[in-house]
Amino acid sequence: MNIDPQTPWFGPRRYGWGWGPASWQGWAVIGAYLVLSILGVPLLLDAQRGGAAFAFQSLLTVALIIVCIVRGGAPSWRWGGRNTGQRSRHGGR
Repeated sequence: MNIDPQTPWFGPRRYGWGWGPASWQGWAVIGAYLVLSILGVPLLLDAQRGGAAFAFQSLLTVALIIVCIVRGGAPSWRWGGRNTGQRSRHGGR
């Protein structure tokens, strides 16, 4: 499997602020984040460690944001493109 270091894992969203997975690597990162969240936080909460669960989820989220920035670029607000096939809220195309 050849991983090109120039291929972005995350791309800008069409509407709003943030990123979306743009390759299988991006989907793998999102999957790992979800699995770790679903399995890790309940284990820490069951052990009566609410602060540890909060810290774990916070660190996991910060790591996800860092990966998105490094592998997808800086986010910006987007209103969609002219070629989306949908009318804007101002009635134009």
